[in-house]
Amino acid sequence: MNRIKELREQHNLTQTQLGQILNVNKSTISKYENGSLDLGSTAIAILCDYFQVSANYLLNIDDCTQTTDAITQASPQPQPWENNDETSPVIKEIVQKTSKMSKEQLERILKIIEVFHEEENL
Repeated sequence: MNRIKELREQHNLTQTQLGQILNVNKSTISKYENGSLDLGSTAIAILCDYFQVSANYLLNIDDCTQTTDAITQASPQPQPWENNDETSPVIKEIVQKTSKMSKEQLERILKIIEVFHEEENL
């Protein structure tokens, strides 16, 4: 189903009502919904704001309904090591120091970690 029609119906709007929001007539909404007319950038922006969805969701590019703002405002899930007061500062320092390393450098560090891990499992 077309996302515009889906969102319109979820919000109990008629084509005429959605047309008023976009300042277009009912027939234009019908064309948007049946795919015979592409949305312009202004219409996309208005619909995304009105329905609080991402442009990618509106245009059937992906299934994530969240806007970029909603994603960035969501509180991150704590990592398992963040609850451990003993290791948390060390992990944070490792992440900070490795965040700007090249792929090759990270692969070398991973090999070192694997050696430590193998020694522990002996």
